[in-house]
Formats: sequence, structure tokens, C-alpha cells
Amino acid sequence: MSARKRYLAVIAAALFLPVFLFAAYLGLHAIPAEAAPAIGAVCVDFEGLTAGSTYHVGDTFVDSGAVLTVHPFVWSTGAVFNGGQTVVDNSTLAGGSGLDVTTNNVNLQVEFGTRLEGLVFNYGEYGGNVNVEANGTFTNVANLALLDGATLGGAQLSVLNGFGNDQGRLVVQGPITSFAIGGQELWIDHVCHVPRTHNFLPVVWK
Repeated sequence: MSARKRYLAVIAAALFLPVFLFAAYLGLHAIPAEAAPAIGAVCVDFEGLTAGSTYHVGDTFVDSGAVLTVHPFVWSTGAVFNGGQTVVDNSTLAGGSGLDVTTNNVNLQVEFGTRLEGLVFNYGEYGGNVNVEANGTFTNVANLALLDGATLGGAQLSVLNGFGNDQGRLVVQGPITSFAIGGQELWIDHVCHVPRTHNFLPVVWK
């Protein structure tokens, strides 16, 4: 290897290592890449939970066969906050019906027990910054709209709305081995794992 190639390799390692270490610090983990993708759509609507149920950092709960784990949140300053909570409510602020969940200064990791080819969900974003993690790569943005068309950890993101005080939909096209999202005033609902044959685009709000 030439001196120039060695230099570039060192620079690349220095740039990407903090990202992976940060995801590890939050406790996010991935489904093994060799796991077979599911063949049908599965949706988490939180209807199996009870309105008012509250979960804190380190808690895990299950709905529609998916495992959801609450992780620390990262503020826009870069400070890590461990005192937030996820609350099940019937406010329908994510734009769905029945029950939804709010991520109040926490990240919520969703695991279906297999590698995903696609993920889509409704959200309501009403203030503060937003954290998103996909495949071990973490980002911290002011509003979800900034991620429309972005690639995160090899997954492609498509966002409808997300300007800081509205409802919309986020689509993640895989493969996806891990995914988490959180906000300060962020509600989510109808989180669906869909097969690769699903027609994602254009993203249309119901």
C-alpha cells in the first residue's frame, strides 16, 4: 500500500469510528445481517398497549410481535440525556387513529427479529431536534425534512413534511439491520415492515 493510500485509510477510520462508537454508547444494536428478510408486511400500531403506559431509558416492551427498546436522547448541543420517556396515548398526533406513542427526549428502537427490506411509519413532529439511527449510523437534525433523499447507513430515506410542526410519513428503504428514532416532541404510529416488492415512491400522505 502506498503512503497516500495509508494516509487516506487513516483519515477514513478517524471519521467513521466516532459514529460507530456513539451508536454503541446509546446501546443500539443490529439484527445479524445474514438473517432472512420477512416475506410479508407487519405493522406496529400500538393497539395492544394501554393508554398512559410510560417507558423509560432501558425499558423494553412488545407490540404486534416487534420489540421496542427505549434509549438515551441526544440534544442539539450533543449532550446525551437519560431522563426522557416514551408514553402511549390516544392523541392521534402522529396522524393515525387509536393509540400512538410519543418519544419525549428518548430514542425508540424497533426490532422485528429479522433484517428489514423496508420500513414506513407516520409521525407528528412538534418541536425540538430529532435523532435517527439506521444500520449503526447516527444523525441529529433540527427537522425530519432535512433527511429527505438522504442515505443513512446505506439505507435511503424519504420524508413527507417534517418541517417542525406538522404530520408526515418517513420511508426507509433497506436493507435495514437496525433502526431507531426519537425526538423531544415527536409522535409515531403505524410502523410497518414491508417487503422489498412494496412500491414506496412517491411518498403520499393518506
